[in-house]
Amino acid sequence: TFADSTFSDLGAGGVRVGVAELDAPPANDNALLRLNVSGGGAVWREGVGVLVQRGLRNRIEECEISHLGYTGVSIGWEWGYAKPSGGGGTLVRDNFIHHIGRWELADMGGVYVLGDNPGTRIERNIIAHVSPYHVYGWGVYLDEGASGVVVENNLVHHTHGGGLHLHFGHTNSVERNVFACA
Repeated sequence: TFADSTFSDLGAGGVRVGVAELDAPPANDNALLRLNVSGGGAVWREGVGVLVQRGLRNRIEECEISHLGYTGVSIGWEWGYAKPSGGGGTLVRDNFIHHIGRWELADMGGVYVLGDNPGTRIERNIIAHVSPYHVYGWGVYLDEGASGVVVENNLVHHTHGGGLHLHFGHTNSVERNVFACA
């Protein structure tokens, strides 16, 4: 458990759990609770507020993630269906994710999911002011092969590209959300 901590004025991102390599040990059963991550991407604009790669049953709850040059929360790490993502069962709940993008980078989101992530839930979050460079900035972005994800009871507003984007995937559920001012 990692809780009640502040990360600010960051050269890149805030918190990273796991790594991208397929042969690395999984990053399972971690709880990131009540974190405040802000002002990231001062040197490497692509820094993510909270990044979870190849992990099962991780929780990101009650965090405030803001003022980043790129994505707020990123989950998974495998494009398409060719290889397993190594992820699933992640819970992203009750977070306030805002002022993401700063008009600097594109292909990003408040919450970004990549690859098969069965049992992952994105619920009761407020995601606001997602501003990419030119295009492709979404509130909730289910990218290539994102599957088995539940997106429920979120408020998403003032996003440049749209409230929700599904690149391709299957068995996702999107219910009882409010997507406004996109």
